[in-house]
Amino acid sequence: MLVCRDPGKGEEARRAIARESGNHAVELLIADLASQGAIRAVARRFRERHDRLHLLVNNAGAHIQERRLGPDGIELNLAVNHLAGAVNLGFGVASVRYLRHER
Repeated sequence: MLVCRDPGKGEEARRAIARESGNHAVELLIADLASQGAIRAVARRFRERHDRLHLLVNNAGAHIQERRLGPDGIELNLAVNHLAGAVNLGFGVASVRYLRHER
């Protein structure tokens, strides 16, 4: 599952991952990671489709040189680079059962 802001780039990444991995079940969800509401909505959609999360990689990043506020009134670098992962984990996927890696 990928969560991307840009539908075109997200679909390009999804196709590349599917092609390189051989896993054609890779899903794409679109969200503005500067918006806590959008992150919560993506987490809800994830929970509707899946009951488990095997791995979470937060790899979103922004480097905006001038001070700009996102849709929630939070500075964009802070919203995307720090809070998006915390909101996703805290409000979103925390209710999904995590799998324990058993050896």
